[in-house]
Amino acid sequence: MAQSQKLMRQTKGWNGFGWLGSLRRNPIIQKEFRGRMRSWRTFFNLSFFVGILGVFAVLTYAVSMPQPSYYSGYYGYTSSYYSGSYERLGSNIFSAILIVQIILISLLAPSFTSGVLSGEKERQTYEILLLTLLRPAEIVFGKLLSTLAYLFLLIIAAIPIESIVFLVGGVGVDQLIIGLIVPLVTTLLLGSLGVAWSSILKTTSRASRAAYIMGAVMLLGLPALGIPLAFAIYGYSGGTAASYFLLNWASAFNPGVALIATNSMLIDSYSTSLKEKNAFYYILNGGDVCLSPWLVFVTVSLALSILFIVIAIRNVKPLKTDGDFAPKKKKK
Repeated sequence: MAQSQKLMRQTKGWNGFGWLGSLRRNPIIQKEFRGRMRSWRTFFNLSFFVGILGVFAVLTYAVSMPQPSYYSGYYGYTSSYYSGSYERLGSNIFSAILIVQIILISLLAPSFTSGVLSGEKERQTYEILLLTLLRPAEIVFGKLLSTLAYLFLLIIAAIPIESIVFLVGGVGVDQLIIGLIVPLVTTLLLGSLGVAWSSILKTTSRASRAAYIMGAVMLLGLPALGIPLAFAIYGYSGGTAASYFLLNWASAFNPGVALIATNSMLIDSYSTSLKEKNAFYYILNGGDVCLSPWLVFVTVSLALSILFIVIAIRNVKPLKTDGDFAPKKKKK
């Protein structure tokens, strides 16, 4: 009884800002951390993830390395040509690392989170979990954060590989920070999607299939929908306005498009359609101010993540019991 009341006092902070401290004391997070981080598979998967990124970085360097023109037995090239080529070389390597990272995250995140609740149902331990003093929000956040923390570790471990591009040039610190934020937000989006389906469906296989299908629709189907929308709004001769509408629409749902568009915009100094640009916004010649593609994606993804988390919380319904752990007040 004393232990139950102590746990209730710890979780009472969820009514205010004290819920941040309760995450540290969440038994689900502690259990999952200890079980996952002590396994040898954790370090193997971490090494494998970083190794794949390193291999693609080397391959991109070998393919994108600028070659001098060779005519009649002598080399002909200019220093300005090589300066621009090496800027593009660094950007190409950086973009390749990020795209491969996004692809791996898109494959791993739904599979990691789609079984966090449905797996409990299959093991017939879901009802026991609901009978604990943990609230639905604590159960969902505990399962979600304990899984996402491992995926966040994979992303952070890739920073040394991404930093290699500073030896080549063409990439700034702002691009490196954006290249860290977008994969983290992508992981949160796909992870919360998997938890939402895991709370709705009863088996992990069904939840995993639903998460992958809906993830493919969001990342590929919705960006493709922007093409008929651009034609419907601006017509077939929409020009620059239609192009930037399609760019913002595709960037809102696809992290790869958002990253490539942002990197290209930041390193391209010869664009005639932009009046001003930086890491957060750009201004067209017509005076229209638009958010940077990566910022559009982050805004939309955070909104969708909150929606999926709310859906998961509403589907986790604690079982009602006849008893009450809290002491009852005596009636006067």
